[in-house]
Amino acid sequence: MNLSDLCSITSMNMSNLCLIASINLSDLCSITPINLSHLCSIASINLSDLCSITPMNLSHLCSITSMNLSDLCSITPMNVSDLCSITSMNLSDLSSITSMNLSDLCSITSMNLTVLCLIKSMNLSDLCSITYMNLSDLCSITSMNLSDLCSIVSMSLSDLLSITSMNLSDLCSIASMNLSDLCSITPMNLSDLYSITPMNLSDLSLLD
Repeated sequence: MNLSDLCSITSMNMSNLCLIASINLSDLCSITPINLSHLCSIASINLSDLCSITPMNLSHLCSITSMNLSDLCSITPMNVSDLCSITSMNLSDLSSITSMNLSDLCSITSMNLTVLCLIKSMNLSDLCSITYMNLSDLCSITSMNLSDLCSIVSMSLSDLLSITSMNLSDLCSIASMNLSDLCSITPMNLSDLYSITPMNLSDLSLLD
C-alpha cells in the first residue's frame, strides 16, 4: 500500500498522517515513489501547510524532489512573498537553491521589483550581489527607471556607481534621464558627480 492508498481509505489528511507518526516529509518521500506534486494533489494541503507540519524548509523541499522553484509555484497559489514568509530563507537563499535568476523570480509571480524590495530588508546592493544581473538588467526586467530604483532604496547615486562597473555615461544611457535628472534624485551636486566618475568636464557637458 502506498501513500495514496493510505489517504484514500481514511478520512485523515496529510497533516494527520504526519502528526500521528514520527516521520517527516523527507521520510514520506523516501518510502514512496510519489513526488511533491502528487503529495499536494492527493491531500487538501498546500505548500504552506507542508512547511508548517514539518521542520523542513524550502531548501529541503527542493532537495528531495526534482522540482525547481517554478514547479513549486505552479502547484500552489503562493507567490514569492509567500515563499519568503513561510521560511527563514531570504531572497538570496531562494536564488541559491535554484538555477533561476532575479529575472526568473519576477516572471513566475505578479510581483515587481518594488514589491521584492519592500517585503525584504534588502537594498539595491543586495539585489545586485545575489544575481549575475547588473543595473542595466534590473532596469530592463521592470518598468521602473533609475529614479524609481533610487526611491525604493536608501542608496545614493554614489552607491549605485560603486556596486556596478557602469560609469555615469552608462547610467544616463539606460534611463531616459539626463544629467539634470540624475542631480535631482540625489543630494549630490555637479562636483560630486565629477568626483565619482572617470569622465571629465567635457563628457559631463555632452550628457547634459
